Amino acid sequence: MTALACQAARELTDNFFVSPAFPNSSVARQQVGNALYYVMRGEKTAEQALRDAYRNCGGK
Repeated sequence: MTALACQAARELTDNFFVSPAFPNSSVARQQVGNALYYVMRGEKTAEQALRDAYRNCGGK
């Protein structure tokens, strides 16, 4: 089973975009996830959610 998982991972590696992390990149990823969550639940518009995410990442 492990061999199959390793083979699948090798085959799929080129299908994903991965960039080096930058300072606070985990915060940015979390905030974008939060924005999507709020929009999908109808709690915020996309504009409001992204504005809040930007501010939570240190933007003005």
